[in-house]
Amino acid sequence: MKLTHYKKPGALQKRLASAMKFIQSKSVSLSLDELAEQIAMLGRELPLTGRLLYGVLEKAMLALRGGRAPRTLGLAEPIAEGEGLRQAIAEITSEAQTASAALAKYVGDFGDPALAQQQRLLERELAFWKDFSDRAQNFLKRLALLADQDKPSPLGLRPLNDAWEEIERVAQNR
Repeated sequence: MKLTHYKKPGALQKRLASAMKFIQSKSVSLSLDELAEQIAMLGRELPLTGRLLYGVLEKAMLALRGGRAPRTLGLAEPIAEGEGLRQAIAEITSEAQTASAALAKYVGDFGDPALAQQQRLLERELAFWKDFSDRAQNFLKRLALLADQDKPSPLGLRPLNDAWEEIERVAQNR
C-alpha cells in the first residue's frame, strides 16, 4: 500500500492520532446503565473471590495450628493459590476503581444525591477489599517464610498469628 497521497510531513501521523482519540473516546465512555451493570458484576465477583481466599488462608492456618511441622503440610500449593486469588481481588478492585471514577463523573454531571451515595458506598467497599487484599498478602508472605521449617519457634509464629488476627478482624468488621 502506497501512502504517497499525504504530501505534508506528519499528515498521516496526525490523522492516525485523531482516529485513535476518536476510538478511545467511544470505547471508554459507557452509558450509566452499562456502568451500573459492570459495577454489579464486579460487586458479585469480589465477595466470591474474597470468600475463596479467606478459605484458603483459614485452611492453612488451621493446618499449622494442628501441631505438625510446616514442612510436612505442603504449604506451597495453598500459598500459590492464595496469591492467585489475592491478585484476582487486586485486578477486580482496579477495574472497579476505574468504574468508580466513571461513576464520579456521572455524579458530577447529574448532581443526583442518590447516585453520589452509591458512589460513596462503592468507594467504601473498594477500600475494604484493598485492605483485605493487603492483609492477605502480608499473611501469605509470613506463611511462605515458615513453609520450609521443621519446627518454628513460638516467636517465629507470632507474626503469622498476628497477621491472621488482622485478617479475622477485618472480615468480622465488614
